[in-house]
Amino acid sequence: MAAKSWRTEDWVAVYLGFFIIAVILVASSWFDLSALRPTFRWTADSQVASSAPGWRASLDDIARDAGAKGK
Repeated sequence: MAAKSWRTEDWVAVYLGFFIIAVILVASSWFDLSALRPTFRWTADSQVASSAPGWRASLDDIARDAGAKGK
């Protein structure tokens, strides 16, 4: 007996996708999902360079502690 075309695995995946999209749309209208939004911002080279000395100092401290422990 042949399966109906709308019951195949491909169509079930399509229905599941639509269901997930619908659930997210309903949830976003009921709840504030802004906390789940990523907060990443692009930075310029000058901003990274200004943070680099602090990173280097932290890495030097970690390396010094590891050397003291013999690791």
